[in-house]
Amino acid sequence: MSLTKISIIIVLLVIISNVRTNKIGTCPPNDNSLITTCQVLCNNDTECSGIQKCCQFGCQRKCLDPILTSTSIMKPGNCPKLEPNTVGTCIKHCNSDFDCTQKSYKCCSNGCGTVCSAPIECNLNKDCSFFKRCNKGICKYPFSNWFDRF
Repeated sequence: MSLTKISIIIVLLVIISNVRTNKIGTCPPNDNSLITTCQVLCNNDTECSGIQKCCQFGCQRKCLDPILTSTSIMKPGNCPKLEPNTVGTCIKHCNSDFDCTQKSYKCCSNGCGTVCSAPIECNLNKDCSFFKRCNKGICKYPFSNWFDRF
């Protein structure tokens, strides 16, 4: 391998290692009891375990449990696609997925307001992986129904 290729690989590794990934939630408000010395126990969220975030208070940085708000969490899956001209009740039963008490349910539009709905895997073919197609909210291989007949 040439020196140029090795140099490019090293530069790419340095760039990739410096990419910061922010975790969900926000740092808790400053509690004066947290500030004792100027310890830097983390530099970014990736250095904290689990869901903890790297929070800065003055000159101190420390991993702490985040405050999770209703806008912090989006559950996996898609909201069911509404048929054209669908109008539901104009009441907001939820503001985000976090408001839905059922484990996997998502906060979805009903055409006017919002309701907690069971998620679907896909609305469009582009929601599915390479060879699969969206069929009634489920990603399937194009010929899977044909094979079910045998």
